[in-house]
Amino acid sequence: MVQVDLGKDSVVFAVTVIGSNSIEFQIENLRIGFSKNSNGPTSGILVECGYKDGIVPDYFTMRCPQWTIGHFLSTIIDPQSITKTLVLCQIDVF
Repeated sequence: MVQVDLGKDSVVFAVTVIGSNSIEFQIENLRIGFSKNSNGPTSGILVECGYKDGIVPDYFTMRCPQWTIGHFLSTIIDPQSITKTLVLCQIDVF
């Protein structure tokens, strides 16, 4: 899991994830969500921005539901995924 503190409650329209172009670090089964606390995704996700089943492209934008509000962004890979390490080069929040 990677968690990003947005600094305050923010309205989010989309999240762009830029990953590694190495096949060794491909991201698979990615979930993006927002919460109001930093306790992690299992205890506080209020809004799920979305879920990408399968291999995530190196440059991927996920549009969030209208009026998505959160303070902490969490990116999580499915524990059953073949991906064992979440390697992100950049996360842009719009």
